[in-house]
Amino acid sequence: MALTVTYYEPQDPSSYMIAKFGVQVPEWRMEIRNLTVIKKKDGSGWFVALPTYKNKETGEWEKVIQFDSKEVFNRFQDAVREAIRPKVNG
Repeated sequence: MALTVTYYEPQDPSSYMIAKFGVQVPEWRMEIRNLTVIKKKDGSGWFVALPTYKNKETGEWEKVIQFDSKEVFNRFQDAVREAIRPKVNG
């Protein structure tokens, strides 16, 4: 799955959030916005977080995108990390 980064907005370097960004998924004819690059707490690197929103009733953070297969989710994550890696690692 080849993805294209549509925008990349670096965040405060002292923050846990490295950047906000979007990706275009050509084969799905879809853009996914408001993804974030997050520093791992142990300092060993970074990961990509899918968009979420805060539920007004429960105060809990809810996922906007849900995969029904761990395998498909992992392939998507790998493709997103590959697309964003040059920007994160500068």
